[in-house]
Amino acid sequence: MSDVVKFVFYYGSGTVQTTETGADLSEFDYIEVPLTAPQTWSVSQLKEWVTASLGLNTETHTVGVHALWTQSSSIIYFYLRPIERDSQWLRWLQGCERRGCNPVALVLPVVKEVTAHEGEGGYDLGQSSEGMQSNAGDDGYEPGQSSQAEGGNADGYYSAEVYSGEADADEVDGHMQNIMEEEDTDIDRGHADDSDESDEEENAEEVPNPASWNHDFSSAMTVNDGHDSAWQYHQNNIATGALYPNKEALKDAIINWAMSTQRVFKADVSSQKKLTMVCKNAGCPARVHGYLPKYGTSWVISDLVHHTCLIPCIPQDHPNLSSTLIARLFYSEIVESKAMEVKAIQTKVFVRLNYRISYGKAWRAKHTALQRRFGSYFDAYDSVVRLLHTLQQRNPGTYVDIQDLYMPEFPTVRVLHRLFFSFGVCIEAFRHCRPVICVDGTFLTGKYKGQILTAIGQDGQNQVVPLAFAFVESENIGSWTWFFRQLKISVVKDKPNVCILHDRHAGILSAIKTLTNPGPEEQTPWQDLQSRWCMRHLGANFFSQFRNKSLMNLFKKLCKQNQLWKYNLIRDRLNVCTQRHVRDRKAARDAAVRAHVEAVAAQLATGTAAVDEEPVGLCDLPGFDPPGTRRRLGRSIKTFEQWIEHEPLERWSLLHDTHGARYGVMTTNLAETYNFVLRGNRALPLTAIVEGIFYGTVKYFRDRRQKAEQHMLNNPNTRYCERIMKYMEEKMEKARSHTVVPIGNQERRFEVRLANNKFGCANELRTHEVKIGNEAWPTCDCTCNKPKLLHLPCSHVLATCGQLGMDAISFVSPFYLKESVLNTWTGEMMGFRSMGNFNTVNPAERRYIPDPENMRTSRGRRQCQRIRNDMDESEAGGPTMQCILCNEFGHRDTNCPTFVTGRGRGNRGRRGGRGGRGVRGRGRN
Repeated sequence: MSDVVKFVFYYGSGTVQTTETGADLSEFDYIEVPLTAPQTWSVSQLKEWVTASLGLNTETHTVGVHALWTQSSSIIYFYLRPIERDSQWLRWLQGCERRGCNPVALVLPVVKEVTAHEGEGGYDLGQSSEGMQSNAGDDGYEPGQSSQAEGGNADGYYSAEVYSGEADADEVDGHMQNIMEEEDTDIDRGHADDSDESDEEENAEEVPNPASWNHDFSSAMTVNDGHDSAWQYHQNNIATGALYPNKEALKDAIINWAMSTQRVFKADVSSQKKLTMVCKNAGCPARVHGYLPKYGTSWVISDLVHHTCLIPCIPQDHPNLSSTLIARLFYSEIVESKAMEVKAIQTKVFVRLNYRISYGKAWRAKHTALQRRFGSYFDAYDSVVRLLHTLQQRNPGTYVDIQDLYMPEFPTVRVLHRLFFSFGVCIEAFRHCRPVICVDGTFLTGKYKGQILTAIGQDGQNQVVPLAFAFVESENIGSWTWFFRQLKISVVKDKPNVCILHDRHAGILSAIKTLTNPGPEEQTPWQDLQSRWCMRHLGANFFSQFRNKSLMNLFKKLCKQNQLWKYNLIRDRLNVCTQRHVRDRKAARDAAVRAHVEAVAAQLATGTAAVDEEPVGLCDLPGFDPPGTRRRLGRSIKTFEQWIEHEPLERWSLLHDTHGARYGVMTTNLAETYNFVLRGNRALPLTAIVEGIFYGTVKYFRDRRQKAEQHMLNNPNTRYCERIMKYMEEKMEKARSHTVVPIGNQERRFEVRLANNKFGCANELRTHEVKIGNEAWPTCDCTCNKPKLLHLPCSHVLATCGQLGMDAISFVSPFYLKESVLNTWTGEMMGFRSMGNFNTVNPAERRYIPDPENMRTSRGRRQCQRIRNDMDESEAGGPTMQCILCNEFGHRDTNCPTFVTGRGRGNRGRRGGRGGRGVRGRGRN
């Protein structure tokens, strides 16, 4: 054997993986070390040197050396064999030399077992010591076992035995005798461990030095600074000497091992310092014993006995696989995907563990994992207050307001009634945004009922700016009034003519009327509030009345018109079309009734005639309408004019928008989009919702600031943000086809004539009048009304500016400049995780609880999606089916459930179809 042999030692944390070639040590760290005359070393010398190299205390720790070996040089399949005796060490070195390969070994730290006092862990009387010695029946380390292997037969390096996992009958009784005989054999061969020599050796003339003193280990020595965690080793493995951070981790590892072997373990001894789990099958000696050493911090496995029982069949479920264990095993996946379906958890368990679990167990596992991460629903009502106060302290300008109630049943705590919060960076961002706020509400789907009210702004790029949020009991007049008061105090402040865009909710309208027409007792008046309605919600109300998507789209087109002549044209057309549509529906309904009567008389049909759904007109608004206002009922409405007669024009028509308060924003889509973002958090505790809003806001600021900075670098010659830059380019291209004629004397007034042949034929000549002010920072006015309504120059104004040779920058709202967009996203937010844990509450320090009346007590799955309404139906794509016999939607005449025609499948026919809603489907394009 060569004097210098290069060894490869694997060490550190990791798990032995199984590949096609056997054991894989790629997860461990490794080092190549040249050793001089390793055949002169003893195993004890090797272990002592490795222990010192790893920075461990040699008095309390040693190492286990496991050789990587394959029984055949032609059929490669690696496994690990422990090196416990000098004979094994020499045979391994000789085998490596014969095959011409470098020795490769896995070294792992092991705590030296000491005699423990009673109650201090360690071995009890009568416990087995097989975990500290080798099992005579083990032929080697099989892939998939722990990274610290048990001892084995040294002859197994060259034998063709196959590891069976079973022991002979006399294996346990003669175990210690076999060990002693092997040690005697080692001594006879001259390879025994260090021991006291005879007196004759002491009198020898020449005393040789130990061989290890002549070795240069400087290149392999490492310095351990004491920052490594001991439980990094064997965290997911079962082996003698394996370390675990706590008892729970040890128990999880044992159960994982039990599931991999398809056996069931039960706890035999479980205390604060000991854990013993044994096989559930009677007569099987399999057991795992672990303990917590005195003054120790890590649990240690001191005894491991393998199974001898046979598996009668492959089980579908495992008794040890509890919902708590599943929650810990799939903790990261469940928390990262909070909206994960329960069935998805069942599938993941089957794919990873090959066991099928019940739906209830998967549901409990999901909620256990989420509660471990975000806390309980009950504690969240107290934790969320502490969380927001921490954010308020760390983020200057953050506003938080609380409304609580006193209940005699709970004299020591307060009931958290309402909670409002707005981050300081969002309040500052609103200063650089258009004075338009979209408000909306969405419901909580957790253990307690409630609503989330949201206020969303938008920058010059039409990007969402989350301004304020509130947790309230429901959407009512009181909650909306309180929400608008806090919004005025915290976000709007002194900003004038802020537009609130909302749906036609009675609570919102009454709250706005209370603040815009305040009484003497109102402490937070908001007289310049501009209330505007969402076109999309009003279009859904239109569809509820007239049941026609084409007419609804024509109504939305009317809402968006900015020119008077187009507005009048569409409104007249809408009146004519709605009148005709109502007349046609009535005729079709009467024909259906007559056909049904005739069919009943001819015994071709049974039951009652199909009833057309009642039109739903706009509801009365007692707290908003002037006194004496009475709207028409659904069937009495014959035209569009009768339907819209009591609705103020400035609320729904862009043309009549006072002072351009809308800035061209017609819908609350941004608020509803943000509610869609919150959909995965609504079923979580309040602390989780706040945390999701916080990290979502942080991401908005990070990503959009980078995008704004990139736009400024790429476009140094423009003053506008990216969206307005494209808008100006399109309008400039259109302005090139206009003809500008000066008509003013002292005023800069022009006629702008539009091209009448742009579409290949002669059209009516259209002319707009443009007036440019004489101020230092001039204003503009155009008969198309776009500069006033959109706060942006139209193509007519740009054509006039080209005639005058002036820049149009003064006609662009400052909110659309690229500097404003950049300043919107310059805020810096400070986190809260480093300040403490907000998932648990000390009962002695609890201050707030939820309202007991808001707790959901009904059985069954909670509603997590809103009920589909006319808005969803009016915007659903694809044609619907309508029966020509009964005029009902959702089926054809061949499958009519009312009229039996003898064709097709009759009453067994398929209902529904693309875009339909079954028998009760509505609407037809």
